[in-house]
Amino acid sequence: MADEMNTRLENIHFISQCMQQLPTKGKESMDEEKFNAAERMVWKDVFNKILEMTIYEKAREKMNQSKKIGEGQGSSVADKDYLVPILRKLSLPLEEELAEEAAISVQNEALRSLKERLLTRAEII
Repeated sequence: MADEMNTRLENIHFISQCMQQLPTKGKESMDEEKFNAAERMVWKDVFNKILEMTIYEKAREKMNQSKKIGEGQGSSVADKDYLVPILRKLSLPLEEELAEEAAISVQNEALRSLKERLLTRAEII
């Protein structure tokens, strides 16, 4: 919020500086076309400064930043293997591929522990 307010104040200050650079219309040496060209250049500078990025570019940048933050947190969650406690309980190898019978026993154990947790939660309610 403070950064946004500082940015707005900087933009207002920049606009006021650019407006001071504009020649006044009262001078006879400046004809109308030169004045309009100078005014367009100043306003172009103002808009280039203020609107450096479009709304879509800003949204895309925010989205990419949030993805990077999410990836940092998500990778630790993705690394967690929920079957490790069950594999240790059944004393099965963690790194090797399981045989069909072992996989079925892991599945049954996981379902049994899920059922127990659901029943304990139901008792609390």
